[in-house]
Amino acid sequence: MNKITNTLEKIFKDHRLVFWYNTDESLSFDFNEIEIQDVKKIFVDNNEFGVKYLVVKQEPNQKFLLYFNKPKPEDSENWLLDLNLSGYEFYTDQSSLILQDLKLPQEYKHLVQNHLSFFKQAKRTEKLAEIISPDDSEKKIRIKMLSVICGSESNAHQIILSLFSELARDREDKYKLICDCNLDSFFWSEIEKLFNYKSSNPSILDFVIELFKSNFEHYLDKSPG
Repeated sequence: MNKITNTLEKIFKDHRLVFWYNTDESLSFDFNEIEIQDVKKIFVDNNEFGVKYLVVKQEPNQKFLLYFNKPKPEDSENWLLDLNLSGYEFYTDQSSLILQDLKLPQEYKHLVQNHLSFFKQAKRTEKLAEIISPDDSEKKIRIKMLSVICGSESNAHQIILSLFSELARDREDKYKLICDCNLDSFFWSEIEKLFNYKSSNPSILDFVIELFKSNFEHYLDKSPG
């Protein structure tokens, strides 16, 4: 089963009408090959009125994949606009397929594009899909991405403890993956907010040392004279 079919099957669990506007004619082959149980396929090409009558009047409970071998028209020229707005719009570029697996809207596309390396491993994507919510902020999603990498709960303190534990074993595999996934700038910005740690060349070891020093100095300040 190819990636497109797999993603469509997930979408049809929650939607009756799926609109697929294709600007790459080579993908019409994929459309012809797709077979999804209980889903009817329609090639829409200047037959919008007939399609609308079919899906609204004749088979109002049937699931349909509506394929357009052209870009989406302007709203004023879209005879299926009402159905389009109530249905689901399917995209086939890499970032959009990832978003559809995560059940996130297209507004998060730049987030996926910024961290594509994270999604190269299917297991990480699947784990993230289990713990995110469509109403999560970008910050919360990135924290959850860090938690998936670190194998921890999705809060900053547990993520840090996981990285400290790895450092104690003289390893930094998790932190290297954070950097590979372009999440290191976000990670250190959160560390700065929480611990007031800032460095031109931050590292987990340097952070541990600074954290120890600040706590030790705080203890000395509180000690009786």
